[in-house]
Amino acid sequence: MSSSDSMPYLIRAVGDCNTKAGAGLPRSEAFPAKLLDFLQGLGLHCELDNLGATMNTSREGVARLADCATPADLLLLNFGLVDSWVTSIPWLYISYYPENILKKPARKLLKNFKRRLRSPRLRELVGVGPVVPVEEYRRNLQQMIATERSRNPSVQVVLWGSVMTRHSPERDVRLQSYNQVLQEIAAEASCVYFDAAPVVRRWPAERIYVDDVHLSGEAAALLARELLPELTLPLLADQRSAA
Repeated sequence: MSSSDSMPYLIRAVGDCNTKAGAGLPRSEAFPAKLLDFLQGLGLHCELDNLGATMNTSREGVARLADCATPADLLLLNFGLVDSWVTSIPWLYISYYPENILKKPARKLLKNFKRRLRSPRLRELVGVGPVVPVEEYRRNLQQMIATERSRNPSVQVVLWGSVMTRHSPERDVRLQSYNQVLQEIAAEASCVYFDAAPVVRRWPAERIYVDDVHLSGEAAALLARELLPELTLPLLADQRSAA
């Protein structure tokens, strides 16, 4: 969309805690911010709109993206960590966006209630499942892509797969299935699929994670560096042609 030196390329990132930067890290340590640093280091005029938020699912992503007014040139989408989480009574859900004064205490009550349903017998009675079923997850991602393309048909979309957890093999199996959906959507919608999991496996876990699920600033920088060659934005093409 941007085509002159006066108009920066807008990078918009929408996702969960690893888009925002989790475990108390500043947003400057997250993957989108590290990508911005690299692009600006190339002398490129770009800005970042980071809409990542803790505990957000693709449901919140749809709502957050719908509320944006300015078209993006590069859209980074990363959901699955919370969407795939298995919980009791999954249909009973209070969204994190848009927020209001009633939702926060209501979520606290709901969490306390669900904690009381952790026994296998009670779970059999009330039912369990992912927070966002995989087919709804697929529709939500497709809707986000369509929303941004309605503002800028030439936007480049990158779907980046969630990194596996550090000590939860069962959770990783579910995460992989949601990442597979991302990969399928990317192929169908002519987006870039960026598989983050094998990239971070090159480093010791102590450097990748700040806890069991949240990425360190070092890991975020590693991912951003690996993504650069996948980008085909016009500003990068102009930069390479001039080199």
